[in-house]
Amino acid sequence: MDNGNAKAHTERMRVAVYYRVSTSSQAGEDRFGLQAQREAVERYCAEHDHEIVAVYEDAGYSGASADRPELARMLHEAAHEGEDGRKPPFDAVVVAKGDRIARDVMLDGYLRFTLKKAGVEIISASEETTGSDPTAQLMQAMLAAFAQFERSLITARLVGGRRVKRAAGGYAEGRPRFGTRAVGKALVADEDEARAVALIRKLRKRGMTIRAIAARLNETQFRPRHAKTWNPSTVGNIVQRL
Repeated sequence: MDNGNAKAHTERMRVAVYYRVSTSSQAGEDRFGLQAQREAVERYCAEHDHEIVAVYEDAGYSGASADRPELARMLHEAAHEGEDGRKPPFDAVVVAKGDRIARDVMLDGYLRFTLKKAGVEIISASEETTGSDPTAQLMQAMLAAFAQFERSLITARLVGGRRVKRAAGGYAEGRPRFGTRAVGKALVADEDEARAVALIRKLRKRGMTIRAIAARLNETQFRPRHAKTWNPSTVGNIVQRL
Protein backbone atom coordinates (compact mmCIF):
# COMPACT_ATOMS: atom_id res chain seq x y z
CA MET A 1 0.00 0.00 0.00
CA ASP A 2 1.11 3.54 -0.58
CA ASN A 3 0.11 6.91 0.76
CA GLY A 4 1.16 9.52 -1.79
CA ASN A 5 3.07 12.61 -0.74
CA ALA A 6 2.57 15.78 -2.80
CA LYS A 7 5.72 17.32 -1.34
CA ALA A 8 7.77 14.68 -3.12
CA HIS A 9 6.78 16.18 -6.45
CA THR A 10 7.41 19.84 -5.64
CA GLU A 11 10.44 19.97 -3.35
CA ARG A 12 13.94 18.57 -3.56
CA MET A 13 14.55 16.27 -0.63
CA ARG A 14 17.24 14.21 1.02
CA VAL A 15 15.92 10.66 0.89
CA ALA A 16 16.76 7.17 2.06
CA VAL A 17 15.89 4.26 -0.23
CA TYR A 18 14.69 0.87 0.93
CA TYR A 19 14.81 -2.34 -1.10
CA ARG A 20 13.35 -5.72 -0.12
CA VAL A 21 12.97 -9.10 -1.81
CA SER A 22 11.52 -12.25 -0.31
CA THR A 23 13.67 -14.88 -2.06
CA SER A 24 17.26 -15.30 -3.12
CA SER A 25 16.22 -15.54 -6.79
CA GLN A 26 14.71 -12.06 -6.60
CA ALA A 27 18.09 -10.71 -5.54
CA GLY A 28 19.16 -11.32 -9.13
CA GLU A 29 17.62 -10.05 -12.33
CA ASP A 30 14.00 -11.10 -11.79
CA ARG A 31 11.22 -8.66 -12.64
CA PHE A 32 10.66 -7.69 -9.00
CA GLY A 33 14.26 -8.23 -7.98
CA LEU A 34 16.69 -5.81 -6.43
CA GLN A 35 18.04 -4.56 -9.75
CA ALA A 36 14.56 -3.68 -11.02
CA GLN A 37 13.83 -1.88 -7.73
CA ARG A 38 17.09 0.06 -7.90
CA GLU A 39 16.36 1.21 -11.44
CA ALA A 40 12.83 2.34 -10.56
CA VAL A 41 13.91 4.19 -7.40
CA GLU A 42 16.98 5.83 -8.94
CA ARG A 43 14.98 6.96 -11.97
CA TYR A 44 12.30 8.44 -9.70
CA CYS A 45 14.85 10.27 -7.55
CA ALA A 46 16.63 11.63 -10.61
CA GLU A 47 13.37 12.87 -12.13
CA HIS A 48 12.44 14.71 -8.91
CA ASP A 49 15.97 15.86 -8.11
CA HIS A 50 16.03 14.04 -4.75
CA GLU A 51 19.40 13.35 -3.14
CA ILE A 52 19.90 9.75 -1.98
CA VAL A 53 21.73 9.89 1.35
CA ALA A 54 21.15 6.38 2.70
CA VAL A 55 20.47 2.91 1.26
CA TYR A 56 18.85 0.00 3.13
CA GLU A 57 18.47 -3.46 1.58
CA ASP A 58 16.84 -6.60 3.01
CA ALA A 59 17.32 -9.59 0.70
CA GLY A 60 15.42 -12.79 1.53
CA TYR A 61 12.96 -11.29 4.04
CA SER A 62 9.17 -11.48 3.99
CA GLY A 63 7.18 -8.28 3.82
CA ALA A 64 4.82 -9.70 6.45
CA SER A 65 7.60 -9.79 9.05
CA ALA A 66 9.03 -6.86 11.01
CA ASP A 67 12.15 -8.88 11.81
CA ARG A 68 14.41 -7.35 9.14
CA PRO A 69 17.89 -6.01 10.05
CA GLU A 70 18.03 -3.18 7.51
CA LEU A 71 14.45 -2.13 8.27
CA ALA A 72 15.38 -1.92 11.95
CA ARG A 73 18.49 0.13 11.13
CA MET A 74 16.42 2.49 8.98
CA LEU A 75 13.87 3.07 11.75
CA HIS A 76 16.64 3.66 14.28
CA GLU A 77 18.49 6.15 12.09
CA ALA A 78 15.27 7.96 11.16
CA ALA A 79 14.74 8.70 14.85
CA HIS A 80 18.30 9.92 15.51
CA GLU A 81 20.38 12.87 14.45
CA GLY A 82 22.61 12.45 11.43
CA GLU A 83 26.29 13.39 11.15
CA ASP A 84 25.37 16.81 9.79
CA GLY A 85 23.14 17.56 12.77
CA ARG A 86 19.86 16.93 10.91
CA LYS A 87 17.14 15.09 12.79
CA PRO A 88 16.03 13.00 11.05
CA PRO A 89 18.96 12.67 8.63
CA PHE A 90 16.57 12.23 5.68
CA ASP A 91 13.15 13.64 4.76
CA ALA A 92 11.56 10.58 3.16
CA VAL A 93 12.03 6.91 2.37
CA VAL A 94 11.58 5.96 -1.29
CA VAL A 95 10.56 2.40 -2.22
CA ALA A 96 10.01 0.90 -5.66
CA LYS A 97 6.50 -0.15 -4.66
CA GLY A 98 4.45 0.21 -1.49
CA ASP A 99 4.52 -3.49 -0.63
CA ARG A 100 8.33 -3.39 -0.39
CA ILE A 101 7.96 -1.74 3.02
CA ALA A 102 5.35 -4.27 4.22
CA ARG A 103 2.78 -6.74 2.93
CA ASP A 104 0.84 -6.89 6.18
CA VAL A 105 -1.72 -4.07 6.56
CA MET A 106 -1.20 -3.54 10.29
CA LEU A 107 2.59 -3.68 9.96
CA ASP A 108 2.44 -1.23 7.06
CA GLY A 109 0.39 1.20 9.16
CA TYR A 110 2.69 0.84 12.14
CA LEU A 111 5.86 1.48 10.11
CA ARG A 112 4.34 4.53 8.43
CA PHE A 113 3.18 5.84 11.80
CA THR A 114 6.63 5.31 13.35
CA LEU A 115 8.39 7.11 10.51
CA LYS A 116 5.81 9.90 10.41
CA LYS A 117 6.48 10.62 14.09
CA ALA A 118 10.11 11.20 13.12
CA GLY A 119 9.01 13.53 10.30
CA VAL A 120 9.74 11.00 7.54
CA GLU A 121 7.30 10.12 4.75
CA ILE A 122 7.22 6.95 2.64
CA ILE A 123 7.09 7.50 -1.12
CA SER A 124 6.42 4.86 -3.77
CA ALA A 125 8.35 5.33 -7.01
CA SER A 126 5.74 3.49 -9.08
CA GLU A 127 2.39 4.29 -7.44
CA GLU A 128 0.48 7.53 -7.10
CA THR A 129 -2.45 7.99 -4.75
CA THR A 130 -4.44 11.04 -3.72
CA GLY A 131 -6.40 11.96 -0.62
CA SER A 132 -9.62 10.71 -2.25
CA ASP A 133 -8.11 7.33 -3.12
CA PRO A 134 -9.59 4.48 -0.97
CA THR A 135 -6.10 3.21 -0.15
CA ALA A 136 -4.96 6.64 1.00
CA GLN A 137 -8.12 7.05 3.10
CA LEU A 138 -7.54 3.67 4.73
CA MET A 139 -3.92 4.55 5.57
CA GLN A 140 -4.94 7.90 7.05
CA ALA A 141 -7.52 6.15 9.24
CA MET A 142 -4.91 3.65 10.39
CA LEU A 143 -2.39 6.38 11.20
CA ALA A 144 -5.03 8.22 13.20
CA ALA A 145 -5.88 5.01 15.08
CA PHE A 146 -2.22 4.40 15.94
CA ALA A 147 -1.85 8.00 17.12
CA GLN A 148 -4.95 7.74 19.32
CA PHE A 149 -3.74 4.45 20.79
CA GLU A 150 -0.35 5.96 21.60
CA ARG A 151 -1.94 8.98 23.30
CA SER A 152 -4.16 6.70 25.39
CA LEU A 153 -1.19 4.53 26.32
CA ILE A 154 0.87 7.55 27.41
CA THR A 155 -2.04 8.87 29.47
CA ALA A 156 -2.48 5.51 31.19
CA ARG A 157 1.22 5.34 32.00
CA LEU A 158 1.24 8.87 33.41
CA VAL A 159 -1.77 8.18 35.62
CA GLY A 160 -0.22 4.94 36.84
CA GLY A 161 3.12 6.64 37.50
CA ARG A 162 1.47 9.40 39.55
CA ARG A 163 -0.39 6.86 41.65
CA VAL A 164 2.89 5.10 42.44
CA LYS A 165 4.54 8.42 43.38
CA ARG A 166 1.62 9.40 45.61
CA ALA A 167 1.70 6.03 47.35
CA ALA A 168 5.42 6.48 47.97
CA GLY A 169 4.87 9.97 49.40
CA GLY A 170 6.28 11.89 46.43
CA TYR A 171 5.07 14.87 44.39
CA ALA A 172 2.70 13.61 41.71
CA GLU A 173 1.02 16.66 40.19
CA GLY A 174 2.92 16.89 36.93
CA ARG A 175 6.18 18.57 35.96
CA PRO A 176 7.05 21.45 38.32
CA ARG A 177 7.05 24.80 36.56
CA PHE A 178 10.40 26.47 35.88
CA GLY A 179 11.55 28.21 39.06
CA THR A 180 10.39 25.43 41.37
CA ARG A 181 11.49 21.92 42.35
CA ALA A 182 9.62 18.98 43.85
CA VAL A 183 10.85 17.92 47.29
CA GLY A 184 8.75 15.13 48.70
CA LYS A 185 5.12 16.16 48.26
CA ALA A 186 5.88 19.86 48.17
CA LEU A 187 7.14 22.39 45.63
CA VAL A 188 10.04 24.59 46.74
CA ALA A 189 11.73 27.50 45.01
CA ASP A 190 14.84 26.88 42.94
CA GLU A 191 16.87 30.04 43.55
CA ASP A 192 18.78 30.14 40.25
CA GLU A 193 15.71 29.35 38.17
CA ALA A 194 13.62 31.82 40.17
CA ARG A 195 16.14 34.59 39.38
CA ALA A 196 15.95 33.67 35.70
CA VAL A 197 12.15 33.87 35.84
CA ALA A 198 12.36 37.28 37.53
CA LEU A 199 14.64 38.52 34.75
CA ILE A 200 12.28 37.15 32.07
CA ARG A 201 9.33 38.93 33.73
CA LYS A 202 11.33 42.17 33.93
CA LEU A 203 12.44 42.06 30.29
CA ARG A 204 8.95 41.16 29.13
CA LYS A 205 7.50 44.18 30.95
CA ARG A 206 10.01 46.32 29.05
CA GLY A 207 8.40 45.10 25.84
CA MET A 208 11.22 42.82 24.68
CA THR A 209 10.29 40.01 22.28
CA ILE A 210 10.62 36.35 23.21
CA ARG A 211 13.54 35.99 20.78
CA ALA A 212 15.33 39.01 22.28
CA ILE A 213 14.82 37.68 25.80
CA ALA A 214 16.32 34.31 24.80
CA ALA A 215 19.37 36.09 23.38
CA ARG A 216 19.72 38.15 26.55
CA LEU A 217 19.50 35.07 28.78
CA ASN A 218 22.26 33.40 26.79
CA GLU A 219 24.52 36.28 27.88
CA THR A 220 23.91 35.47 31.57
CA GLN A 221 24.90 32.60 33.84
CA PHE A 222 21.32 31.30 33.89
CA ARG A 223 20.58 28.09 32.00
CA PRO A 224 17.34 26.34 31.03
CA ARG A 225 16.48 23.10 32.78
CA HIS A 226 17.09 20.62 29.97
CA ALA A 227 19.42 22.37 27.53
CA LYS A 228 22.69 24.26 27.34
CA THR A 229 21.29 27.40 25.73
CA TRP A 230 18.02 29.31 25.65
CA ASN A 231 15.77 29.28 22.61
CA PRO A 232 12.55 31.27 21.96
CA SER A 233 10.25 28.28 22.48
CA THR A 234 11.66 27.61 25.97
CA VAL A 235 11.26 31.26 26.94
CA GLY A 236 7.78 31.33 25.43
CA ASN A 237 6.68 28.34 27.55
CA ILE A 238 7.88 30.11 30.71
CA VAL A 239 6.18 33.39 29.77
CA GLN A 240 2.86 31.58 29.23
CA ARG A 241 3.00 30.35 32.84
CA LEU A 242 3.95 33.67 34.46
